[in-house]
Amino acid sequence: MRRSDIAAVLATSIALWTGAAGAQGVAAGPLACRPGGLVDAEFRDAALQALDRLVVRAPGHSADGAIKVHHSPGHLDPQGAVWHYVSAYQVNLALVGALRVAPHWAPTAAQWLRWQAGHTTRTGPSESVVFDHWVRASDLQESTCPPGKSARACPQVDAYDSTAASLLLMAYAYAQATADSTVLREPPVRRALEEAAATLVRLTQPNGLPWAKPDHQVAYLMDAVEVSAGWRAWAQLQRDVYGVPQAAKNSLAMAQRTDAAVQKNLWHAPSQTWRVSLDAGQPQFTHWYPDSVAQAWPLLWMDGAHAEGSAAVARAQSVWRQTAAHWQGRAGWSQRNVDPEGFWWPAVAVAARCVGDDTAAAAWVARARSAWLRPDALFAWPFQVADLQWLLWLAEPVPPPGAPAF
Repeated sequence: MRRSDIAAVLATSIALWTGAAGAQGVAAGPLACRPGGLVDAEFRDAALQALDRLVVRAPGHSADGAIKVHHSPGHLDPQGAVWHYVSAYQVNLALVGALRVAPHWAPTAAQWLRWQAGHTTRTGPSESVVFDHWVRASDLQESTCPPGKSARACPQVDAYDSTAASLLLMAYAYAQATADSTVLREPPVRRALEEAAATLVRLTQPNGLPWAKPDHQVAYLMDAVEVSAGWRAWAQLQRDVYGVPQAAKNSLAMAQRTDAAVQKNLWHAPSQTWRVSLDAGQPQFTHWYPDSVAQAWPLLWMDGAHAEGSAAVARAQSVWRQTAAHWQGRAGWSQRNVDPEGFWWPAVAVAARCVGDDTAAAAWVARARSAWLRPDALFAWPFQVADLQWLLWLAEPVPPPGAPAF
């Protein structure tokens, strides 16, 4: 949900991190949500290079392993120093996408896991939260509240629930990309994952929905379906990496409880659409965010292992077709950035594929390719690192070394 001062484009998909052919474990959404096929190899490789340029490589510094949200300065302090923005949520999603198409990114992902483990709040009301950080370009000093930022606005994180879930999703993507689970077994990393799961427990209310934050007691649709996916990812790790099958069953039960709560509490029956939050009424499709965008999230995040072909899939597809009908044509989402703030929302291209509209998805990809591969401004703002997960979901995996070229 875009609630922070630097807008974050939320996105993820179970299909994103389990959609490779032959992948085992958590399944990848409805059959129509197949990955790959729309982003060519040159665009995919340029996206991975853009991600590489955002990585902070600084052995001996606490910032080593951090990954910036975008290439542009995120903050200019009163002394004129440039600070870059680091969002755990956004980077986790980007790496989920990168690891699906490029498993050789595992060492970079491992360093990012260690960075998060080292930057998790240990005590107090924000225990287990990875706040947004800022890295000063000149000397790589880190801060959760750099000079010139209002103390009332930091430390900050957009949402506790989706940030915690994103860590679990990214850790599972890492486990899928490499047979080496050593990093996941390191005590600080395992503790960070366990604390993320504990955060989700604390935020989940008796009705089964999570609050965004302890002091922001709103249950959002987009957050809830991400949390459900996070529980499924954590269950896989508990079973396959940590060997605790009963704990894995408990996590799956939490996922199922969240799914049921979404269906029961966030479905707006009169309009046959989704409530943006528990306290919201019928969505207004004249609003792109959050009303329209949120309608895609249940489709993108649903558990395809159990829902494929069911009424839940049909419902989710129907909702997105109804929503997209308001944003089509020459001025629609595939032809321009309909978000008033200019953000790209590549998740919507994936939603289009999920309802069989590859034409619109391909049009979005072509427009993004033209904009993001401009030689004078590669992946320029308002591109953000989280955009890569969706873009890479629409790409084929990088061929392994030695594979024949076609």
